[in-house]
Amino acid sequence: MFYDLSKEERVKMVSTICAGIETELGSGELKTTVAYFSDSDTYIRKSAYLSVGRIWFDDKNLQAAIIKMLDGFFVKDDFKVRQTVINSAGEIGKKTSTKSCIFLIKVCSTNIILREMR
Repeated sequence: MFYDLSKEERVKMVSTICAGIETELGSGELKTTVAYFSDSDTYIRKSAYLSVGRIWFDDKNLQAAIIKMLDGFFVKDDFKVRQTVINSAGEIGKKTSTKSCIFLIKVCSTNIILREMR
């Protein structure tokens, strides 16, 4: 578990999570990222959604990949993944324009509706 690690190990793990997500966003291969989003440890998931927020603001070239990832992850059966998507969108929404927030809300709402229609 995250808090069983020393402070130094936690810092290293957060850095590894962020770097891993950023790499996978660039490649489109999101196996490790979805594992972080579905982890049973809430602090691993928190590190993942905070990382997505950081990446959003640090690398504008990955914003489209982030939206695509969040859109795809939102329809996963695992509630932890969907919850982490919402938290990721919240991190982005804290510091971004209203139009971006509205877009993210629309994406999430559309996926909820489509999921319920199945």
